[in-house]
Amino acid sequence: MADTCPYCFEPLDPKVIAFRCLQPPNVCEPQDDDALKAFQRVARAPRLPPVSVVARSRLRGLPRKAPCRQCDRDTAKVVCARCHNELPSEYRFTAGQSVALVGAKGSGKSHLVAVLVNELETSWRSRFGLSMGAADERTITRYKTIRRRLFDDGVTLDATARVGANADLRYPLAFQLRSKDRKGDVLNLVFYDTAGEDLENSEALERDARYVVASSAVVMLLDPLQIPFVRQQLPGAELPPQGPDPLEIVTRITLAVRAHLGLPADRKIDLPLALAFSKVDAIRGLMDPASSALAASPHRGGYDEDDGTEVSESVRAHVHEWAGPRLDNFVQDNWSTTRWFALSALGRSPVGTSLGGGVTPARVDDPLLWLASRWGTIKRGATS
Repeated sequence: MADTCPYCFEPLDPKVIAFRCLQPPNVCEPQDDDALKAFQRVARAPRLPPVSVVARSRLRGLPRKAPCRQCDRDTAKVVCARCHNELPSEYRFTAGQSVALVGAKGSGKSHLVAVLVNELETSWRSRFGLSMGAADERTITRYKTIRRRLFDDGVTLDATARVGANADLRYPLAFQLRSKDRKGDVLNLVFYDTAGEDLENSEALERDARYVVASSAVVMLLDPLQIPFVRQQLPGAELPPQGPDPLEIVTRITLAVRAHLGLPADRKIDLPLALAFSKVDAIRGLMDPASSALAASPHRGGYDEDDGTEVSESVRAHVHEWAGPRLDNFVQDNWSTTRWFALSALGRSPVGTSLGGGVTPARVDDPLLWLASRWGTIKRGATS
């Protein structure tokens, strides 16, 4: 079963489960929820029905419902016993994996999440036998707005605000991938859209580190247009403002994770790491035309390990050419399992905020395919 809260990132006690009463106020009196107040960092505690904590039965495991301690009526709304946020449907009752997505300002995280979710919803059922759904009401509402702007209105998404300026960003977009053939096989996808500026904030870096440590794997999104050599090779191109290069971003996040785990210098971070360079459409001219990273994705019915390995080696070689060996060396010294990717969420550079040609993604789901194949969620090629 899932063992970490996707909101406060604290361990979920396998011996207890918490429920919030479902009854209307005239039946069960609302109370100040100080635990939720502390999580949301608001001045006034929200008044909500009470939370009841129930110990697990030795014989029956975690109960799916329990009587409210105040009104004695049964409730099935499961919450985190520590922060009192409602947990995604079936979260405590199914085995699952979760993926952390991190990256710097302008790397394209918002667009990647939006396009990736659309790809999972529209093609993964036919390609891999997996169905996709939002895991909570907050995600349904937020993703509906994102999808309408990007796919219906044809305009880019606004830059993500700092968490301190928008309390709603304390909550992730949460989804669940389910196998249509294997009952109970669930992959939890929990995406925080962290503002890039927050990577320069120690508090936000600590939150990202806790987010990574609480996850089963990491996708680190990197902007190739922040590599000095790449910028020099694109005279006249519309480039984003100069920001931290990929090595600086990877270093900051890695050191924060190591500090959170208390790892000694000779220990590597034991999480699969996907290093994904975004905006490959803008740098095609700097890549070998024969590179498998520029070819159409062959993954259907399973993850083609041969293709995945070829793409990874091709991207690594290009990174060495553009930035030298330091990034690759640092990653190898600090992470136990890595793979390199190149993708494009939008497929072309927007004109201002307009996506006149629509969204035409390239290999946007490759990192998740690699991870899902490692976990057995989808089949993997014979050469792994």
